[in-house]
Amino acid sequence: MSIQEILASSSGVLVILMTLIQIAPIKVNPWSKIAKAIGKALNGDVMTKLNEVQERLDGHIRIDDERNADAHRVQILRFN
Repeated sequence: MSIQEILASSSGVLVILMTLIQIAPIKVNPWSKIAKAIGKALNGDVMTKLNEVQERLDGHIRIDDERNADAHRVQILRFN
């Protein structure tokens, strides 16, 4: 038995084992974990940029809400 045969058979067994664990009612999902790790590696810079934009947007929304509240206060005081 050569090293190539051992690696081929063990990787096949590993794939089958991971698939069975994924299907079983156990809450261990190796394929999901692997896919999530690959996704984070590929999209890491996009996610950081998105978080920066989200923070800026939250700031603008807060400022706009404060401006609207002040406008409503002015209308109430004028009516009074």
